[in-house]
Amino acid sequence: FPNFLPVPSPVQTRSRHSSGASIVSVKAKIDELGRKGSETGLPSTFGAAARSRLETEEEEQWHVSLRQKFMKEYKQYLISELGFVKLNMQPSMQRSHSRAHGSSVLSQGSFDGKDSRVPAINLQKTLTGGIILMELSFRQEFFCVRMFAVDCSQLGFIVNQQMHLIFVDECDKYKDLIHVHSFAHDFHLRCVMKYLSQQEDSVFPTGFDLDNFLTDFKQIYPYPPSFSRNCMKQDSITLPDLPFPGNMLYEEHMLKQMGVHEMRVFRMGEKFALVKHDKLPLAIYSRDAGDDQDEEAEVYDAGLVIINNSCKSGMSEDPMKLILKYFTVLTRQRDCYPIRTLEKAFGEFRGAAGHSSGRKRSAGSEDLLKIEEQEELDSSMPVPVRQHIGMRKEHVNYRGYSNVQQFVLFSSLLNQSTIGREKILEMVEMSKQKCRRDYLWQRLLTSHSDFDEGKRRRLDADDANESVLSPLSSHEFCELLKTVAISSLWEIDPQLSPLFHMPHPWYRGLFSALVNKYPEAHRCFSSPDRKTQYIVVLNANNLDMFAMLSLNDSTEQTDMCVVMKEPVADEFKHSPDKPNLPLYSLLTHVEDFVNVCCWHCWNSMVV
Repeated sequence: FPNFLPVPSPVQTRSRHSSGASIVSVKAKIDELGRKGSETGLPSTFGAAARSRLETEEEEQWHVSLRQKFMKEYKQYLISELGFVKLNMQPSMQRSHSRAHGSSVLSQGSFDGKDSRVPAINLQKTLTGGIILMELSFRQEFFCVRMFAVDCSQLGFIVNQQMHLIFVDECDKYKDLIHVHSFAHDFHLRCVMKYLSQQEDSVFPTGFDLDNFLTDFKQIYPYPPSFSRNCMKQDSITLPDLPFPGNMLYEEHMLKQMGVHEMRVFRMGEKFALVKHDKLPLAIYSRDAGDDQDEEAEVYDAGLVIINNSCKSGMSEDPMKLILKYFTVLTRQRDCYPIRTLEKAFGEFRGAAGHSSGRKRSAGSEDLLKIEEQEELDSSMPVPVRQHIGMRKEHVNYRGYSNVQQFVLFSSLLNQSTIGREKILEMVEMSKQKCRRDYLWQRLLTSHSDFDEGKRRRLDADDANESVLSPLSSHEFCELLKTVAISSLWEIDPQLSPLFHMPHPWYRGLFSALVNKYPEAHRCFSSPDRKTQYIVVLNANNLDMFAMLSLNDSTEQTDMCVVMKEPVADEFKHSPDKPNLPLYSLLTHVEDFVNVCCWHCWNSMVV
């Protein structure tokens, strides 16, 4: 088609496509600098630097597949929803066209190098007053949609003025209906949901960093575009002043509860994320079929992603604090396209996120207002300097238009976020007792010499961020005894009952014998009233148990027992055919403890 006339578009800002995308176009700035440089005869250093950087960086295969999938689905959207037809271009035609009209194409702010891995797609729609052409292509890191309009008069056909005006209106209408911003928003959330549900056609690789991706996605889309059908919410929970390290609670306990709460654990390099996927039926109001408002039952995929955000705050922060960041994602299960048009409601001013200054609100508007207030608080937080590079947040009000479907989605999103928050707090509550027990047990294994050596290494390395466990205090040891399994020696073997009928001074001597026998593996504690003395003998082969002797000088009561972090089940037996190493190490340690008692008994008789 000769004499292609591209539809004029602003150079300084990206075309909205009626999707609420009032974002400064980095692409336009690059082209403007390159165009000014070419006009003045100076080299375009900015564009050349960007091109050289992209040429040296090798793109991963999964990202190439992602762009191919995006191109394919967006092409199908234009064909099935807007009636475009794919136009097969011959290579010779493209070369001749670029030679004949290269200057006019470059003047519209495009890049001069298309991506060969994702070839450009040309579409055509024939109307009464002319022809509309669409070119879809990737130029460096940008997805570009270029629209060309060819009037019938340019093809040699004479049309009246009214038909020409109708064609211009049709061009404006299709420019509004392409919805690039809304389509890209829904597409990426669908890809995230497929990754969460582990579908076969997921394009994200194993170990994909969901944390950074969703965080950046929220920066680019602080509010969902007006014509989108999917949505996402980011929130966090801060648990200060915990009686144990926050990272220990998340990594050693919450991650192990995935089976109880029907969750999965996704590894992202050194980070781990808890992921939950559910199906959520919603009643969505649809206007796509006609003017009447019809209620349709739609099934949405609800995803919950929980990530430990404490490590990002720096090791110098309080280790007894846990910050959990979680994302709630809602995507329509049926792969549908953006909403065609918005409902007209004159007399209201609604923002991109559904802000309204009208006095009348429906029953669910209070929930939406809470979402907006929370997002306003989040957006008021300072953003690092590096995040200012690129796209800025939009601040646009639409006059007389609102998205009824997004209102329903926002209410459901708030509800799902609340459910996710309650689920996280439930997991924390279930893990608190065991985490406190394990933390005290770890400190029980730390001796005073180990603590002093750890502090010395930290000072020598000049690393104030390295945490060193302090030894367990007597008060904390008594707290630990309330959360573990204790079995007396006579319960393990009734033949040891004579050891419990010795005089009290004999046990005082046994106390000293144990200290001499296990100089590095014993720990001494006392009760809060100082009346009961405890000596603990650790098992080097099984650190989850120890033997203990307790003496009460005021009542002359004694006890010799075995303390285990977790009770041993009755069905677990040890035999040469079916060895049980934890049980075997427990029995071996009891034998060593009894041998010391027998030696002390023999020694007391000899002396």
